[in-house]
Amino acid sequence: MLLVPESVKSAINLIISKNTLSSTYLFHGGLGSFSTKAAMYFGFCLFCNQQNFQGNCQACSNCKKIESEHFPDMITLPNSGTLKIDNIRTLQDRIKYGPSNSSKLLVIIPNCERFTTESSNAILKTLEEPPKNVIFILTTHSWKSVPLTIQSRSQTFFIPKTPIKNIKSYIEDKYNFNFNSYPLTYSLLNYLIQHKGVCPDSYKSFFSFSKLSSHERILYASSISKDKLFLKPLLYSWLEEIQNETPPNLSVSNHIISTIKSLNYNVNSQLQLENLFINHL
Repeated sequence: MLLVPESVKSAINLIISKNTLSSTYLFHGGLGSFSTKAAMYFGFCLFCNQQNFQGNCQACSNCKKIESEHFPDMITLPNSGTLKIDNIRTLQDRIKYGPSNSSKLLVIIPNCERFTTESSNAILKTLEEPPKNVIFILTTHSWKSVPLTIQSRSQTFFIPKTPIKNIKSYIEDKYNFNFNSYPLTYSLLNYLIQHKGVCPDSYKSFFSFSKLSSHERILYASSISKDKLFLKPLLYSWLEEIQNETPPNLSVSNHIISTIKSLNYNVNSQLQLENLFINHL
């Protein structure tokens, strides 16, 4: 959990180890902070069978299920798109019976400024009278956009920016990737993460991407296709990797360049990426 600042980890560890849990938390911080990662850390500490309060132990069954997003008592709503009233009604139906296998049920709502007026009113009623043993963590990069009624019913956590050296280490460890050989890639990612709020989990090096199956490539195209701010820097970073190969693959480079140019126009980004990912890379 390199992306969660040590001060935040310590505060979360203390809350869980002392069992001084609130029903609702609001994790907030500016761009370059990883409030949803902090919420995930909270979940690992809360449910880890080892009870070492150090996040993902990577050994127990609960941590493995959380990592694979198959843990029944930890629900994370989608982190993009508007949070509509139907999303909240579905959530309310799911949580009204409380946890299924654990003593608590954790609900993470990323980017909670996305509530509509209807969905905000609906979730507010739930926060006012939360089901027994259910904990909510709402996250946001835009504190002022969260309704005051929700702020007032939440214990707030400020999540500071994560040092860029931690982000660098996180990506290098995750993908076995050395940024020292790719200064352009490092600069682009630094800018996007620190100033535009791009999550480093969206990034894949060309080397790690090349190992994906066709199905996994289509899923990756779908997950990043709407974020044109991220797409071009990603593809430029792949060009840098390819140019460092001996010899560089000019055909692949040309296809990537062609796709970058197409993104300047009103095209279907997902179709462009799927064509590139499946037919040319």
